[in-house]
Amino acid sequence: MPGSRGTFLLSLHAHHGRPVELRDGTRVERGEPVAEIHFWNERIAAYAVAGTAELTWAFLRDLRADLRTLATALAEMPPERRPLAVYGVSTLADGAVRLGFETRPLPDGAGRRALSWWQGRVLGRAYRPVSGGGRTAHTSQEVWLSYASLQQRFGGKGSGA
Repeated sequence: MPGSRGTFLLSLHAHHGRPVELRDGTRVERGEPVAEIHFWNERIAAYAVAGTAELTWAFLRDLRADLRTLATALAEMPPERRPLAVYGVSTLADGAVRLGFETRPLPDGAGRRALSWWQGRVLGRAYRPVSGGGRTAHTSQEVWLSYASLQQRFGGKGSGA
């Protein structure tokens, strides 16, 4: 996206999962448009290498800026093509909640376990600095933010972002 700070990649596609109803009443059915975000792991590594608080705040600042850019870009889309919600799968659900996302557990099964292992163990080892002796595995969760909530938090004046 023009003006992006590069904290995440974006995929616009039809929702292929189970129906989801968000807190604000937005309902996303199979086949409806969604925007899927993927943290750009290589960019996150640049923030995580030093592991300092300043880098954490820089990442959050850049992530908020990218969400504002996303809100603007989606608002400019024709309404019939505009995603109803933004979602992703992440072990960083606590941080996503602070940005207004709501979390949902992934469906049970081997896919959930494999994704949690990959994101929590493999990517976690690569991108989270070590402090103390151990590392904590985190369970992957879906994170969702409706288009309306994205606009309220990050779109235009008075967004609270």
